[in-house]
Amino acid sequence: MRAEYLLGPDPTLRADTLAAADQADALDLELRREDGTLIETTRIAVIDTEYLLSIPSSVDDDDDWELSPEQEAEIEAFVAELKEDERWTTPAESEEPQHFPRFQLQVEFVDPSDVP
Repeated sequence: MRAEYLLGPDPTLRADTLAAADQADALDLELRREDGTLIETTRIAVIDTEYLLSIPSSVDDDDDWELSPEQEAEIEAFVAELKEDERWTTPAESEEPQHFPRFQLQVEFVDPSDVP
């Protein structure tokens, strides 16, 4: 479990995580069309975006990689090309800060064709 990996051994962490999952399952969330018709799902998850953004980046840094000067030049050229394309501009590089919704829903459909 991600929490155990990040925090280390904790005697109550697993139980707390399983209890939270049981509480989420108990919500028995349903997805319906505007006319009230039920859309069958196998899973509906509520994702806390604020929590996801608070997770530190990987412990494994890329310092272990040794690149040749040619490889470094190729990477720098590739990054420069991506920066020219606005679709690949990161929030830190854009003028306006990016705002994420606090929660996101993740839905897995029984039949994806049920949703146009």
